[in-house]
Amino acid sequence: MVYLAADIHGYIEVKKVTRFFEEEIKKTKLSENDYLIILGDVGLCWDNGESDNYVRKMLESLPVTVLWVDGNHENFDIIDALPVTDWHGGKAQFIGDKIIHLMRGYVYEIFGKKFFAFGGAYSTDKMIREEHISWWEREMPSQEEYERGLANLQKEGYRVDYIITHTVNSKTATLFPDNEFAKGEKELQDYFQKIADTVEFENWFFGHWHVDCDIDKFIGIYYDIIKLAEREEEQKKSEIRKVQIGDEKILANIHITSWRTAFDKILSDEILEKMTDIKKTEEMYKYLLENNIGNGTVLSIDSKPHCIAFWDKSREKDMQGYAELICIHSLKENWGKGYGSMIMDYVLKEIKNAGFTKVMLWVFEENTRARKFYEKYGFTISQKTKTSFNAVEVMYIKDLSLE
Repeated sequence: MVYLAADIHGYIEVKKVTRFFEEEIKKTKLSENDYLIILGDVGLCWDNGESDNYVRKMLESLPVTVLWVDGNHENFDIIDALPVTDWHGGKAQFIGDKIIHLMRGYVYEIFGKKFFAFGGAYSTDKMIREEHISWWEREMPSQEEYERGLANLQKEGYRVDYIITHTVNSKTATLFPDNEFAKGEKELQDYFQKIADTVEFENWFFGHWHVDCDIDKFIGIYYDIIKLAEREEEQKKSEIRKVQIGDEKILANIHITSWRTAFDKILSDEILEKMTDIKKTEEMYKYLLENNIGNGTVLSIDSKPHCIAFWDKSREKDMQGYAELICIHSLKENWGKGYGSMIMDYVLKEIKNAGFTKVMLWVFEENTRARKFYEKYGFTISQKTKTSFNAVEVMYIKDLSLE
């Protein structure tokens, strides 16, 4: 079993993993042959003092072995002094028997899966830190480490199962507002972009940005702790298909359930009740399906429909040439598991293949959860607004030609 966490920052947040495993061992049998991978800023190599000893003791108390990649807030004088040994196909450094540092640029085989590890990141606050006390130049990789990583990926035929890092590729990083302060990280982000463009992989897990997000294959972790086997199993169970005549009941059920959940605090009870009439919603979708209006998609999990999406050419008179993402609706019980990203990836690819280079959408101004999702996908807010159902909607647009 493999778990993933990130940014525990020593004694400050180490309890988020200890508390997780206190509950996890009640339902899952675990041993030292299972692993927790921490994606940087672990804080167990800082001053070799009481703080480090506390963190190491807490991590050693876990029922699993801890693997970690370095972040930027680490003491690299301590790390570089650790002995290096062979481990699972790569080089590693041990702190005791149950805490193992995965070094930059190596590929490790764990439970038959290949993991490419590459730590490091840039400290935007280094100007207020003291070198070799609270900041180390080694936070950023050396040329030797860059070359090692590419050479080892070449040996794998540019194919691994997972990539585990602290920061992330430049295309993904630009989605985070704080990236404007991280200009010193550009070299590393561009290096990761080259890897993202040339290497085949299932998922790329990263920390650093203090966000939990699922953007295409790139998974950001902060508060969450991911159970890799569960994620793999859930993704295997998912299926995406085009809508077809006879789907009106499926579409209507997801539509009204999503509306009631997502717009509960945005629309009045009266409007919400009126707009989630099951019979009228079924009739609407039946009409769309029978007249081949719009492009609809259904994502199912274990053959149970979970998420729907519709798009068409823009309905705005002054935005001819744009596609319009009319809706994405999903059931709450599977929020945060990557299914929204799966259907978004599918739809954007379909729109692009249809010859559109730009896409727009409307979203309620107060729907912050949806707006963050769209922003992470590179949608940017425009100046256009309108009022629908006594609530303000804002328009977002995305240029597909940049991808």
